[in-house]
Amino acid sequence: NGTGNITWTSCNNAILSGYGAVIYVDGSFYQAADVSNRSSSNGIATFVFQSSTNFTVEGFEVNGNVTLTRRASRVTAEPYVVNGLTGINSSNYTLRDLYVHGFMCDGIFLGAGFTGNLTDYNVLIVNVRSNNNSRNNLSVGQMNQLLVQNSDFTYAGATGTYGYYAPGAGVDVEPSVVGQLPNAKIKFDHCAFGESYGFQFVAGSPAILNDVTVMNSYISVTQPYVTSGFHNVPLYGLTVGN
Repeated sequence: NGTGNITWTSCNNAILSGYGAVIYVDGSFYQAADVSNRSSSNGIATFVFQSSTNFTVEGFEVNGNVTLTRRASRVTAEPYVVNGLTGINSSNYTLRDLYVHGFMCDGIFLGAGFTGNLTDYNVLIVNVRSNNNSRNNLSVGQMNQLLVQNSDFTYAGATGTYGYYAPGAGVDVEPSVVGQLPNAKIKFDHCAFGESYGFQFVAGSPAILNDVTVMNSYISVTQPYVTSGFHNVPLYGLTVGN
């Protein structure tokens, strides 16, 4: 029907509360390879926050329905704008009590302001499940001061016949600008990782990052198709299950 991504610009001093609400994205369509190895037919990004501050998103279930989507075999480049929740150049915000799943790129992508070196900062994630998304369950780009507590990032890439895009990680921390994040201070505490098709947690470009820590958390790897390790991440109190 011509609906595009839902973008919230200058969404300041607001609470978006959706306890009991479920947002369904229509995933029942075919992706033809009509833009090289991409497709112009994509799903909808439901929460794109741009240049916003002092806001909270809580209580929603957001379902991208990628299990209903079919794609041509030549579509091999991810539709990187189709995420459940995206933060760009935003600050002082909280994501709480969310269930984000079934998106054809990332469940959540924070610090997505690569163009113009735009950094998100002072972000809190509490009791969030981001599962079964095609690329990563959580991508962290340009970010300074992120605390993630009691959250679950399992089963990245497990999307049925649609498949997955690399890296297929539970969490991917990967800023793009050298020197942009001298005090990243990114911490995961009491979180769950596992059963993702790629790394369970990967920190790309470690020379850029100053402080990324996973502590008091749990990783489960039981399937032969998963990659079992963490990469470039200090670990404290990690429990491994099988």
